[in-house]
Amino acid sequence: MLFHEIYGAYYRTMGRILSAAVSHPVTQEEIRRIIRTHAFGESALAIESAIREERWQLLHPDGSTPLQHAPELPLTSLEKRWLKSLLLDPRARLFELEIPDLEDVQPLFTPADYRIFDRMGMGIPMRMQATYSGSV
Repeated sequence: MLFHEIYGAYYRTMGRILSAAVSHPVTQEEIRRIIRTHAFGESALAIESAIREERWQLLHPDGSTPLQHAPELPLTSLEKRWLKSLLLDPRARLFELEIPDLEDVQPLFTPADYRIFDRMGMGIPMRMQATYSGSV
């Protein structure tokens, strides 16, 4: 699933908890704070119980982790291609986005791959320009 809004939040939130646990044992309150800050409201029920019941065997009961390095969530090839496609849109320059490592990535689609028929031209929708006489 590309950029899944639910599972992506779970993974990112658990990654933040594990990153904190790599440097020091995390407390239940710290886990709750991270969940509250980075996940959905109901995520506290699922994530916290999975950690506490050790269904996700990523944290020990004392709040430490068996991991020695903080987890990273690199972008997949498909995600990089999708982002590259979005950055081809001239309007993306308005946001001054800098996404590294996309120079050699082929875009998933280009502006030539789709046709926009109702784009504005000189303040008049393109589909109306053929019938517009210039007087109101």
